[in-house]
Amino acid sequence: MREKILYNLNMDKRNTKTANIFKDRLLVLRTESGLTQKAVAVALGIKYQTYRDYESGNSLPRVKNILKINNFYKCTVDYLLGITEVPNKFHTKCDCKTQKKLTPK
Repeated sequence: MREKILYNLNMDKRNTKTANIFKDRLLVLRTESGLTQKAVAVALGIKYQTYRDYESGNSLPRVKNILKINNFYKCTVDYLLGITEVPNKFHTKCDCKTQKKLTPK
């Protein structure tokens, strides 16, 4: 199901329900983090205008930028796209290189 939503998010910008959920969750995550749009854009390596457009709903990100956002906020893509209400279903992170579980800081 996730692949279908990711496809729709990139290919069909008329998918307003997913787009509205995405922009709303992006705004909540950023404001709860106490960051500015510019600070998040710099951290993600994208233009400020691009991030502002994501958050205002004027533009939808490509999959690579959705993944950057999910990694930055430490939430799941499912949460960003409205598939689940749980921002992060994992309580520990896993370092795949060593397969060693790390506790969140």
